[in-house]
Amino acid sequence: MVRRAAVALVAVFAGMLFIGNGADAQQRTLKSPGKWTPEHPYNITPEAGPWAICIISYTGDTAFSLSEDMVSELRRDFKLPGYFYNRSEAERKEEFDREEALRKQRWEFYRQQGVQDPLKQMVHIKKPLHIEDQYAVMIGGYKDMESARRSLEEMRRFDRFPSARLLHGVMGPDKDGKSSYVPVSPFLTAFVCPNPTVPKPKEPPQAKQEEFETSYRTLQDLNSGEAYSLLRCAGKWTLIVRVYESPTVLQAQHNQGGLFDRAMGNNGGDYMSAAAKQAHQLADILRSKQLKFESYVLHAPKMSMVCVGSFNDEKDPRMAEMANTLCKLRLEPYEKLMQPPKPFPVPKPPAR
Repeated sequence: MVRRAAVALVAVFAGMLFIGNGADAQQRTLKSPGKWTPEHPYNITPEAGPWAICIISYTGDTAFSLSEDMVSELRRDFKLPGYFYNRSEAERKEEFDREEALRKQRWEFYRQQGVQDPLKQMVHIKKPLHIEDQYAVMIGGYKDMESARRSLEEMRRFDRFPSARLLHGVMGPDKDGKSSYVPVSPFLTAFVCPNPTVPKPKEPPQAKQEEFETSYRTLQDLNSGEAYSLLRCAGKWTLIVRVYESPTVLQAQHNQGGLFDRAMGNNGGDYMSAAAKQAHQLADILRSKQLKFESYVLHAPKMSMVCVGSFNDEKDPRMAEMANTLCKLRLEPYEKLMQPPKPFPVPKPPAR
């Protein structure tokens, strides 16, 4: 009898808890399928407006659950129109389409060689590259950049922020002066960005051509003294393996020598950004006698990138083979290459 009474009390207590949290639990069940799907209610869509605020990004096995929880808190506790964007799914689709095109090319080649069924003949068909889960949490609903900026300024004045487990942090002193992991408010590091699901408006051909010519002249100036300049690459496509962001905007100075010339004191003693130097050094390592990669560097106003390979077509089977080779290359702890490398069109002179 006592045992039955105890069980009954536990059941009543559990029922009270369910009643207290029932609305939230039901709401979460209705909103969340427990995994990402194209129909997930938190997916950002074009209907969320052309501009958004990127609050935080997550990578890895827990990226989906952390993003979902962050969006839930933004909607529930801050009354903000939160969404997430599945970056990895977009990249996987691009990689799948590219690999599928390469697979068809390889199968056609094998058939031309007399192989009727590549699968039965045990012809090796490479699998698509592994892409880690990546999610960006965003606040949507902005018609233009200025309204998004005004909203972001208001968010930065918030005196509270989401749960600590959902935040990134830095190593810093705690209240006792000891070094510890300190969470950083995502509203302080957030930034305004275009809604990634909204198609970009097409520019008039003439305006686009003029912009391209100006951009190419800038690249020529910044890279004129770079021994490994990507502008000298004969191919139409290459693979980006590393991007170094520059803390300052590098200004092109026409007719005053290139970025690398000025860095080496060949013209006025200007200094080169650390990003540009690191890119050149990595390309030098990749070209060493031990590695023997065909590496290139491209300096841009806000970054310097390192590329490998020269390909005439984005669907060139050699590009996939090179990407797989680079995925196996380990330069840690000195450098960490992009996984997977990204196809990139080689800048070419504007057509006259």
